[in-house]
Amino acid sequence: FKVGAGEMKVGSYTGNGTSQSVTGQGFAPKWVIVMSASASSGEAVHRSSTMSTTFFFNAESGGTNRIESLDADGFSVGNSGRVNTNLTTYHYVSFGETTGKMKVGSYTGNATDNRSITGAGFQPAYAIVRGEGLRETVHKPASTGATTDTTLFFRTDVNKTNKIQALEADGFQVGTDTIVNGDAGNAITYHWIVFNFPVPQSLTGAITDTATVRDAIAAAIGMSRT
Repeated sequence: FKVGAGEMKVGSYTGNGTSQSVTGQGFAPKWVIVMSASASSGEAVHRSSTMSTTFFFNAESGGTNRIESLDADGFSVGNSGRVNTNLTTYHYVSFGETTGKMKVGSYTGNATDNRSITGAGFQPAYAIVRGEGLRETVHKPASTGATTDTTLFFRTDVNKTNKIQALEADGFQVGTDTIVNGDAGNAITYHWIVFNFPVPQSLTGAITDTATVRDAIAAAIGMSRT
């Protein structure tokens, strides 16, 4: 990832324990990641413009008072310790939607195998999917093989099949696993984020634990999580 006008912004802010807006992005973010500089505040959280709440990367149902909104020049946070403990430093990465480089979207699960999710406008080098409810975020970089059915987690586990199955000309393909494509009868919404540029090597291997997630993101954006 590379910081660029209207594409990506890296920064920090100090928590105030109540609520606050983090501005100065220079664009309206479409995906924001926030992580605390303090290990005691737990894992990073993220929210895209199609999401109605903020999620961990690992399995949980989402929560309030975290990233409350994505705004015209930044984002707003509530009073959760994940994003706004008084006098604690928080680091963030925000991404803007750029034609041919980055796109966010959503779809409703229908449990159909080999389903193409389109609308990216390019073949992604990196795809991320997060379903609503008690699910987790999964991802697939091109380094795993664009047509190889294998997906990575943001936790300790081996790669799995039947999730993000391929990176395609206008998006990606999903299988029938409920992490990415549950029964339409339950009207599960899935959110996706795709990028069309190489991701750092530190983010393309098997990520083994929450600390590694934070450290990998920090290393990728030139931060030290101390």
